[in-house]
Amino acid sequence: MQPNNSEWQWQDMNAAPVERRLIDRVLLDCEVDYGSDDTFLFAQATNISALGIFLQTREPEPVGTRLNLRFSLSAQEAPLQAEGVVRWVNPYRPGDFDNINPGMGIEFTLLTDTQREQIVDLIQLVAYLA
Repeated sequence: MQPNNSEWQWQDMNAAPVERRLIDRVLLDCEVDYGSDDTFLFAQATNISALGIFLQTREPEPVGTRLNLRFSLSAQEAPLQAEGVVRWVNPYRPGDFDNINPGMGIEFTLLTDTQREQIVDLIQLVAYLA
């Protein structure tokens, strides 16, 4: 496959992903509302970077799905809104004890400078609190 700007690149469709992270991620524990077309759901975010976010869910959206995301660390602050696309999925496999983190990796897309700044500020806050 041709290289792209995503954090994950695949050797081939049957191989495990090769991690080529461009930016470090920080652990995060917050609820994220997300929607695509007429579907509105929520999931738990487990980590975030300036380029993307991982949502833990047993029912991830298919790779390539465009999502509208909304999340914040506390009820006092205005939710951050961003768009993203599902770049990879770790499917839920019942009975598989190694499948402890099912969900989807989402790459942020079409961020304004303000949104990117808000995400970086959030990351710095989370890293500081950790």
